[in-house]
Amino acid sequence: MPQYFDNDPALASAKKLVFYRINDIDFALYTDNGVFSKEGLDYGSRTLINTVIKEGFAGPVLDLGCGWGAIGVTLARLYQEINFELVDVNERALELAKINAEKYELSNLSIYSSDGASAVKGKMKTILTNPPIRAGKEVVYRFFTESYNVLDEQGTLFVVIRKAQGAPSAVKKLTEIFGNCIIIEKNKGYFILKSIKK
Repeated sequence: MPQYFDNDPALASAKKLVFYRINDIDFALYTDNGVFSKEGLDYGSRTLINTVIKEGFAGPVLDLGCGWGAIGVTLARLYQEINFELVDVNERALELAKINAEKYELSNLSIYSSDGASAVKGKMKTILTNPPIRAGKEVVYRFFTESYNVLDEQGTLFVVIRKAQGAPSAVKKLTEIFGNCIIIEKNKGYFILKSIKK
């Protein structure tokens, strides 16, 4: 059974619109088979979006493992003065993110293929990730290390991760990489972690 972080062009397509509301703005974005959270905006991503809106953030912003654009497209629509880069390894997810960005005529984001942050060229002020937990700890921790590498000085990484899926060990790993990590939000078992590159 292919996972959402696998490329499987043979998987039958069944595009559908999913609806949600953030900051009193209605969204209708496309999802499909073979992508993470195809039924709609997942609770972790919603918690991450709401937390970074409350915290405040600077651009450029990287949505690392963007999927169909739940985080990146949503925030790019709300903050059209900030530049966003959305990357993923799943080609179907990237196509959906592009369709969703075009739907709202967003010109403040670029969407491209990247295994982790390996194809990211510039320095980022903010990185947001709902990492692919099912891909395993090694992949998730590589996301953390590569985030550190592409962040500007004083840049911030925000991670959403469930307590049951390894939030405590993620805190430990991020502290090891960044020298700091704080839990800034807890919501129904989802933790939002924040690390700053100092």
